[in-house]
Amino acid sequence: MSDVTLFLLAETPLPDQVRRFILRHIHTLEQLEILVLLLESAPRAFSDQEIAANLRTTADSARSRLSRLHGDGLIALTTDPSPKYVFKPRSDALAREARALLACYRERRVAVITQIFAPPAERAMLFAEAFRIKKGDG
Repeated sequence: MSDVTLFLLAETPLPDQVRRFILRHIHTLEQLEILVLLLESAPRAFSDQEIAANLRTTADSARSRLSRLHGDGLIALTTDPSPKYVFKPRSDALAREARALLACYRERRVAVITQIFAPPAERAMLFAEAFRIKKGDG
């Protein structure tokens, strides 16, 4: 890729669907990395210890992020024979959105990370945009 292409990619906003997904479901880089690991490894299931080792984090931190992803319906918890987590969204829409995020993360890692760490005011504005009624919708 040329320098101009890389610049244009960096300056182009992420798709709205991806930005909204990040706003609703991704609050830390560690949470994103866990989701990416599970998504790329599906249908393999991981224990919290395995995830912590893969990401070089603590099991407590991994469990906290896993709990959030599980609560958001992005991953499932299996208990046969021991607790493990697997990418298994509760809806096809969530699965599509997670895959769209992964595609953006592969191509535009910095843009995705920047969105995660967006200032609170920018995140609030994005949240408000999600509820804006478009002209002609009615």
